[in-house]
Amino acid sequence: MKTTAALKWEATRKLGKTKYIVWYWAIGFGLGLALLLTLVEWATEKRINATWVLIRSLVFPIIGSLAGNVKWSSQENKYEVHQQNLK
Repeated sequence: MKTTAALKWEATRKLGKTKYIVWYWAIGFGLGLALLLTLVEWATEKRINATWVLIRSLVFPIIGSLAGNVKWSSQENKYEVHQQNLK
């Protein structure tokens, strides 16, 4: 991890793990992707299936949360190695 990335991660980790995962991954990625796919559905089929909207709105934030948890752990490991190398 480079010093600039470490500084950026320091700022991000101040949010805390839960807020990071919820805001960036569950809402940002998960609901953002659900919205994007709903818009694609509307653009291609000229209709929106409410069942699929509900499924996407539930499943994609869960997937985003899992991905966010993996990303958090990865970044924390890289940050720890970076901090060890500074000593």
